[in-house]
Amino acid sequence: MQYPLISEYLAAIQDAHDNLDKLNHLVPVLDKHGEPYRSSGAFAVVFKMKDEQTGKYYALKCFTEEQEGRAEAYRQIAEELEFVDSPYITSVKYLEKELFVDSNCEDDEFPVLLMDWIEGETMETYIAENYTDSYEMSMLCYRFCKMAAWLRSQSFAHGDIKPDNIIVRPDGTLTLVDYDGMFVPAMKGQKSPTIGTKDFSHPLRTIDDFDETIDDFALASIALSLKAISLDSSLLQSYGASDRLLFSATDFLDLSKSKIFAALQGLLADVETRTLLSMFLLASAQKDLSMCSFRLFGLQKPKEMKVWSTEVTEEDLNPTLQPTPTPRPSSGETSEKSQQGTTSSNSSYGGWFVVFFLRFVVFGGLGLLLGAAIGSGIGGDNGTFFGAILGFIILNITLGKLLD
Repeated sequence: MQYPLISEYLAAIQDAHDNLDKLNHLVPVLDKHGEPYRSSGAFAVVFKMKDEQTGKYYALKCFTEEQEGRAEAYRQIAEELEFVDSPYITSVKYLEKELFVDSNCEDDEFPVLLMDWIEGETMETYIAENYTDSYEMSMLCYRFCKMAAWLRSQSFAHGDIKPDNIIVRPDGTLTLVDYDGMFVPAMKGQKSPTIGTKDFSHPLRTIDDFDETIDDFALASIALSLKAISLDSSLLQSYGASDRLLFSATDFLDLSKSKIFAALQGLLADVETRTLLSMFLLASAQKDLSMCSFRLFGLQKPKEMKVWSTEVTEEDLNPTLQPTPTPRPSSGETSEKSQQGTTSSNSSYGGWFVVFFLRFVVFGGLGLLLGAAIGSGIGGDNGTFFGAILGFIILNITLGKLLD
């Protein structure tokens, strides 16, 4: 089947209401030049459309090349993904003879693929903008590995994992797009419509390799590359290219001669790098990772480094906002406290004198009476005198203890 040119699709989408069948409620979103917003690839062009009733955006994919069995494949893919609830995947709907296009082709009605529009930028673009930021690249590697672990636990495979087929949403979430090469269980025993992109696929992959493991090698190589770039961004400048990461198809053919593989040896002090490198070597040797757990993709979430601000604050400009120290007492306050202490001390001395005087008078009088009684028993004037002294001492000691 012959398909229209991109320019012919463009003209048809500009009048979408008349040229679309079941989807005639969609209108094209225009770019700054007033033309339908679009992005094109090797085998298709994708238009951004909007449902004005709901405000929801869609991606309308129009094909420029024939692919045998495409209609049946997308029917099976749509059935498999209908109940998959994950941000990593979007639902798809294949509509046969949906768009009328005035072209030089024999047919004038062509199929389209309808998907949710994923806001963001391709991972390829994101890396180009952020590869020197160690934290951003560490987070990208962490998120990619989470997606890889999830994908390896599923019964289906994407079929063409590469940065250009991954959208990085504004919140950092990753979403896979372009499902032309996808495998679902209903396709078991069939030939693969693609062998992936050479700089991300196993060098020995053929159309006979078509099961849930076909993404394993790409996942392992991309994860290792992202980790390495997060640790040393200069590696991308030295060994990368605009349409790939660190490894090329030539590297995959013979790792012993790969310069980037040799350069990675300097990063082996990092535990996660060693784990990802081990998975990459296993996938290189076996073509898949069926011998190990998908949990090996579970990296530790990076911690954001605290950045000290150089911004001048109001506190810096206004010293009066600084905490006020506790004031020292003035000389007058010190003198007053001293006088209070002296008064207190004098009062205690006066109190002690009064107590002593009372004891002397009271206890002395009682002691004299007691001494007189004792002296009369001894006899003579000396007996009375010594008896009075003895009585005074005994009463002072005994009663003084009781009063204290």
